[in-house]
Formats: sequence, structure tokens, C-alpha cells
Amino acid sequence: MKNYIDTHGHLNSEEFLNNLDKYINNALKKGVKKIIIPGTNEIDSLKAIEISKKYENIYAMVALHPNYSKSIDLINWLENINSKDIVGIGECGIDLYWKDNPSLKVQQKVFIKHLDYAKKHNLPVVVHSRNAEKETF
Repeated sequence: MKNYIDTHGHLNSEEFLNNLDKYINNALKKGVKKIIIPGTNEIDSLKAIEISKKYENIYAMVALHPNYSKSIDLINWLENINSKDIVGIGECGIDLYWKDNPSLKVQQKVFIKHLDYAKKHNLPVVVHSRNAEKETF
């Protein structure tokens, strides 16, 4: 049997929370040895950390997804995260696909905050880039 790592398992989503044991055990039976939960906002980032503390094969990342990056102030909570509780920063970046997304300027500022935190704590970053390859780079 092959061993897998799910690097983007949204177990912090509402539809999974009531049956976490079931979903995690099913993944283990199918050969998934580890699951990394990305964060997209403060609430589900904190939920990812909470879940990771309950299961030895589950790990958390934290971030503010670019779609939610309406203000630079919305990422201030990141400084309160204990870097020892997470394995990375994500999913963050630039998304220019939707017309009602936050401005590029605000998304860039929020993305830079993520990168600064990751650099400070020597953590990898999972980048979300949609219709924004040049701007993300």
C-alpha cells in the first residue's frame, strides 16, 4: 500500500467537524498517513490548530486567504499564533479572479505580512495564486 500525505485537507470546514474521527480514520485506512489543514481566516486557522492538537497525524497551517484580505488589520491575529503549533503558513497569496475581491494593493500587504511571519519563524508558505502569477511572484 502506498503512503500519502494530504497537504490540503480542509478538516476545519463545517461539513467535516461533526464526524472528524470518521473522516480521519477513513483516510488512514486508504493510506493517508498525515493531513495538513490550511487556514483561510482567523476562525478556521484556530480550528485547524485545535484539531491538530487532538490528532497526532494532523497538522495545522494558518493564514488569511486573499479573498478575505479586505483590510491589513484582519491579519493582526497572526502575531498571536504560537509558531510551534503550526507547520506552515497557508493558504495565502494573491487572487485576481473575482471582481469583488479585495484590491491588489491590500492583498499584497496581507501577503507580505504572511511572508514576514513565515520568515521570522522559519516556516514554509503555501501560496494561493489565481490569475495573479506575475503579481504573486
